[in-house]
Formats: sequence, C-alpha cells, structure tokens
Amino acid sequence: MDTIYNDILDVYFKENLLKNIQFVFNNKTLKEGKLISYKQDIYNVCFIMNTKKEDNDDFYLPIPFNIEYKDKNNIRFDYKLKTFCKNNEDLHGVLSDLTKKFEPSEYLDRCVDIKIL
Repeated sequence: MDTIYNDILDVYFKENLLKNIQFVFNNKTLKEGKLISYKQDIYNVCFIMNTKKEDNDDFYLPIPFNIEYKDKNNIRFDYKLKTFCKNNEDLHGVLSDLTKKFEPSEYLDRCVDIKIL
C-alpha cells in the first residue's frame, strides 16, 4: 500500500532493520527493542520487534500527520492538529471543537520520537 510517507518510512526503517530502536512519548519509553520488520496499512504503521519480554512483538502507531527527519538516528511522528490543518486557524478551531465531543487518540496534539540506539 502506498502512502505519502512510504519513501520516508522505507529509507529510514530499512536502513535500521535489526538495530535497537526506542519509541518515546511524553518523555516515557513506549517500546524498545530490536526492529525486525515493519508494515503499513491504511491507519497504522506496525513495527515488529524483539523486546526483552517477547520476540516478534507487534507495536502499532497511527499514521502521523507529518514525519520530521531530525538526523540518521532520530525521527519524529507528528500528530499535532495544527500540522494536520497546515496552520489554517478556521479548520483548526472546528477540529478542536470536534475532538472535545469525542475521545481522541492519546497521540493527538503530541509527537512520538523514534530513536536508533
């Protein structure tokens, strides 16, 4: 399946297969282990990892609104609403109001940092 981020994902994650990787959210490690593989569907990126607790552990993250390439060892999955709205204040206001009526993803308006160790 092709998405607008396939090239970035492929370049970054193919280069880092079998390396130790860490996912950090709100200054807490969500998951850490050796990256075995990854795959993408319409809504998520699935990372298959060998962790201390389990081999071939699947870890899912939603497709981000943007991917920031910081350097060869660090990228960021950006889930900020303003990124999605491309700084359109009217759209941002409407979507902000909508998210108050529903239980949004814990990632909304935040970022996940992905680090190669």
